[in-house]
Amino acid sequence: EDEIYPQRLKTAHDTVAERINELKSKLRKKEFEKRYKTLEKYSWESEGLFIIPAKSEAELRQEGKSLHHCVASYTEKHATGKTAIFFIRKKEEPKTPFYTLELDEKNLTVRQNRGKHNCDRTPEVIAFEAEFLKHLFKLRSEKII
Repeated sequence: EDEIYPQRLKTAHDTVAERINELKSKLRKKEFEKRYKTLEKYSWESEGLFIIPAKSEAELRQEGKSLHHCVASYTEKHATGKTAIFFIRKKEEPKTPFYTLELDEKNLTVRQNRGKHNCDRTPEVIAFEAEFLKHLFKLRSEKII
C-alpha cells in the first residue's frame, strides 16, 4: 500500500519536481550555449554602444530584473531559436544593462527594443539600431550570417 499511497507524497513530489527542474536547466544551458555560438557573430559596436547576444538564462533574468521589464519570459523562445535577444550596452559601462533588443533573424527586423521600465528608444539608440541592421544586411549579403 505504500507504493500506491506514499506516506510522504509531498516530499516525493517535491524531490521529483526538483530533479525535473535540474534536468530542464541542464538542457536549457546547452541550448543557450548553442544559441550563443550561432549569434555571437552578430555582436557589433559603433558610436560608444555595442550589442551582444544573451549568453545564459541567468543573464536574461538579470537583464529583466535590472531594467524592470519582461525579457526573462523570452528564455525558452531565445534558447530554442524562435527569437533572438540581444543586450545593448554603453561602451564605458559594459556591465550595466541599457536596452534589450529582440531580433527577427529571418527578416532582420527588430521586433522590439526597450530600456528601463519598457521605455522607448532614445535618438541615440534608434540611430545605433539602424546602423546595426545595416551591418546585419551586409553580413547576410557576404553570407556570414
